[in-house]
Amino acid sequence: MTPTAVELSATLRRALREAGVSQRELSERFGIPLTTLNRHLSRGVVSWDEIRAVSIATNRSAASLVAETSEQQEVAA
Repeated sequence: MTPTAVELSATLRRALREAGVSQRELSERFGIPLTTLNRHLSRGVVSWDEIRAVSIATNRSAASLVAETSEQQEVAA
């Protein structure tokens, strides 16, 4: 199954929380306006740059974040 954008956003938020990285820190480090980042993560409309930023900030590959989302989707089904 292909994860939805909303599910991917939830995984990204969880990865940040687990890594102890706030959305504010991510915003400042990667030059993404905080309001934009918050809006995108809550609505499930993340960009590739935001996925990449979370990947770097959490020291995880983008592929592993997508795979985790897919796995969670399968468990929920």
